[in-house]
Amino acid sequence: MRNTFAESSMYKANTGNKMEFLNGPLIYDALIEEKAEILEPFSGVINANDGDKITFKIKNLSKIDDLYYLDKKEKRVRLENVKQENGILEFQITYNRKLGRFIALRLFNKAFASFKIIPKTS
Repeated sequence: MRNTFAESSMYKANTGNKMEFLNGPLIYDALIEEKAEILEPFSGVINANDGDKITFKIKNLSKIDDLYYLDKKEKRVRLENVKQENGILEFQITYNRKLGRFIALRLFNKAFASFKIIPKTS
């Protein structure tokens, strides 16, 4: 499989750094179909420790009533502090190491975007 360096869409904020692109969130058809853009976190690799709150901001997401993520046991985990303002959906997820090292967002049972969590270094 070959990596293709994107020049538009959600990566328009990318400064042309190939590593930033390769470390970006894994995006799926549901995100593209919604014409959504992940504003935060820009990287698909998130540094977080157990109990840290991770903030997400997604632009142009029209259907938010069934946005969620699954833990490693395939159970839905609640999004926190959800608010929508000026076309931007903002929410937080409290990272729980026991639930897995990935946060895979889903929208209406379709994969939306995935992020890998790595521990913060002290």
